Amino acid sequence: MDSNDQQVIKAKVEQIVIHPFAQPAYECDLDLRRQCIQHSAALSLSSPFPFEYPKVVNIDGGFQVISGWSQLLYPSTDMPEVLQVVCISHANDDEVSDIAWQYLIARLLNQIDHATFCAQLSQVLERSSLSHTDIEALTGVSARTLFAIARKLSQTSLSTSKRQISRLEQSTDEGVWL
Repeated sequence: MDSNDQQVIKAKVEQIVIHPFAQPAYECDLDLRRQCIQHSAALSLSSPFPFEYPKVVNIDGGFQVISGWSQLLYPSTDMPEVLQVVCISHANDDEVSDIAWQYLIARLLNQIDHATFCAQLSQVLERSSLSHTDIEALTGVSARTLFAIARKLSQTSLSTSKRQISRLEQSTDEGVWL
């Protein structure tokens, strides 16, 4: 994907759907939101990044979101009928998946303040389609395992991170994901 082949355009909300190869990252984001609501997160995930435009590809006259979906994930009653989006001319399926996971991980690093942050981050890193090397480049943290990257980013000790995983597994048993 050439970053010069992008332009900001207006798109009707009803023409916008999630790209199939961005769907796993999008669903992971939905699950995170549900979990944080369940556990009363200190910082709500519902506040989208200011000035964030959905990034889309135009397919058959419709728009498929590959990142920047927060406006669509948390629609309000006063959501406009037309959104400004960044339309890219082309992205192959692997690029779409990578862009979606990069978006979710970057968003996660900037927004979650929660009692199970290290465990959540670790599971998102594990679920992502990004390679270990790509995750290190994205986060700026080098470590042997994705769990170690999550621990470094969250500044969590091994014992605390294990407690978080246990807490998260308990939540999963009670019907809450992650």
